[in-house]
Amino acid sequence: MSNPRLRPILLTLLPLLVVGCTSTETKHRDWSDYDGPGAAHFQEKDLTFWEIRDGGEPTNRVLDDGVHLGAEYVIAPLAKGWRFISPKSVREAVTRVGKNLLYPVRLVSNLSQGKTDEAGLETERFLVNTTVGVLGIRDSAAEMDAPAPRAQDMGLAFREWGWEDSSYTKLPRPTVRDSVGWIPDTLLDPLTYVPLGTIALRFNDTSDSIDSYVEFGNTTYDPYRLERMARSLNRNLKPTTYRAAAEAGSASDTLQYVFLGLEDKSFAEEKQEREVALASTGQDFPYSVWLQDHAAPVMYVLPGTGGHRNATSTAALAEMAFKAGYHAVTISSSLNFEFIETALTTDFPGFAPSDARDVHVALTAIDADLHEEFGAVIGRNRAVMGISMGAYHALFMAAAEQEARHAGLIEFQGYMAINPPVNLMRAAQGFDDYFELPLKLFPDDEEREEKMRIFFRYVLDVAGGGDLRPGKPLPLTEDGAKFLTGMAFRMTLMDVLDQARDRGVTGDFFLTPRTNSDRAASYREIARYSWMEYFYAFVLPEQARLRSDIENTDRGADVLSSLCDLRNIELDLHRNPRIRVVTNRNDMLLKPGDVPFLRQLFGWRLTLHETGGHLGNLWKPEVRRDLMQQMQDMFPLK
Repeated sequence: MSNPRLRPILLTLLPLLVVGCTSTETKHRDWSDYDGPGAAHFQEKDLTFWEIRDGGEPTNRVLDDGVHLGAEYVIAPLAKGWRFISPKSVREAVTRVGKNLLYPVRLVSNLSQGKTDEAGLETERFLVNTTVGVLGIRDSAAEMDAPAPRAQDMGLAFREWGWEDSSYTKLPRPTVRDSVGWIPDTLLDPLTYVPLGTIALRFNDTSDSIDSYVEFGNTTYDPYRLERMARSLNRNLKPTTYRAAAEAGSASDTLQYVFLGLEDKSFAEEKQEREVALASTGQDFPYSVWLQDHAAPVMYVLPGTGGHRNATSTAALAEMAFKAGYHAVTISSSLNFEFIETALTTDFPGFAPSDARDVHVALTAIDADLHEEFGAVIGRNRAVMGISMGAYHALFMAAAEQEARHAGLIEFQGYMAINPPVNLMRAAQGFDDYFELPLKLFPDDEEREEKMRIFFRYVLDVAGGGDLRPGKPLPLTEDGAKFLTGMAFRMTLMDVLDQARDRGVTGDFFLTPRTNSDRAASYREIARYSWMEYFYAFVLPEQARLRSDIENTDRGADVLSSLCDLRNIELDLHRNPRIRVVTNRNDMLLKPGDVPFLRQLFGWRLTLHETGGHLGNLWKPEVRRDLMQQMQDMFPLK
């Protein structure tokens, strides 16, 4: 299990264009002769990587489902009890003892690769920690500045012997090669000969990270795909000597968003999870709520692009509102699988006026449910706080108050928009540019593949063992940070497209057969689409069918873009005094001219930080305090 604070970094690595190899043939729509709207985007070269082979995907997925169920309903409750009765210092000591006992595995692996120097260092560490460190309870070798041991096992030895890019397996280890290596490793592990010894040690090792693993499984559309990518890359990519110096910039600032976490880790467990029926879709829509023990107004929290209502970052925003004295309610993003399945009234999200209305309808149903269930403690006042895409939708709701009032939708007494984009299609183009950056940096295919392998190996090492702290720049170049940011957003798009298949969208959009247990070939097809291609191939044709003011032409695309621009609702936003906007001058989603536009539109209602990128300063206590102070000034508790 990875450190929960590093999980967001890992998830940005876990895309998309690298998918499994199955017997199903991937079919792609031929765009070579296409001359319709956005034709230039379909003629551009696609960024593709090497493939992770997964010939046993159906079996692996069944095993994966079993592992996640066991983790949530067996291991997590037991781990909670273990954490309650054992101090963290004890758990860490047990982990150190276990690592010390794996000395024979590391020794044999090093010797089999001819690494006699490392074998000698391992021996020295083992002798010191076993004696001075009392069987490894203390890492005395580290206290004496001895080099840290490197991960070694027979699977890695086989890799050095030439068995590379092995096919993925869920159990017992991430690849066929590593699973074969697990046999001699098990024989060399002293705990193998102690009844339940290995099981007890592994349980202790995962007890602090199991909750993050469960959260990952419950808040991710296809956790198998992402976990397969992380585990496979970690085992198949060879070590690298590459090191990058941290560079300042908007993308590097943006990655600081990974440090937005809970101040009180128990807060997430205090939520109530409820569902409410939506007349617009006929589905039960889930939401999470944290209730004060007294009457209070309600703060609705809208996460960023693709965010889940129970993700740590979303819960951190709810915690901020709750500690300020509000009831806090979270829902999933309109680009999240949960919202798409239950609340979206179109086939494809991405048209801001429609998506924002769907969000407003859902919040109206939730508000009625809260008043019916909890009565007097639910005040009549309510506000919305959104980040990124959630902020964008909050502003569209603020601009459509009169229309919403006529439709019987709830009214809000305050809107807090944090780092909203100004034009959705221009922001999407930025996502594509960042993701496709390796094509520009390394035009040669072979060189680019090698550079990407080195880059991924380095980032995995940084995420897994780097000294990462809030406020300390991540050891990445600005180009590397841009690519990771673009990859995270592209991953969201891939989930959106696959979700459309789940909802039965057919026609010429998807050509490759797919089942729930065999998705790799289908993923290869949908991974070809950029955000701009998605707008032209999916969103524009649908909106042209639904609206008389949009046609499926380049001119219609311009109309769609203008309708997804805050400039189109400028007058309504200017007239609404209950809006506060907080953003950063170097937000990577803002384009030239956007900051002057926001300053002219909102005036004193705009708080502009000089740095922070896109949401990258939300981890700072002073920024969060200022946000809540602004909200309380605009939207008093009483």
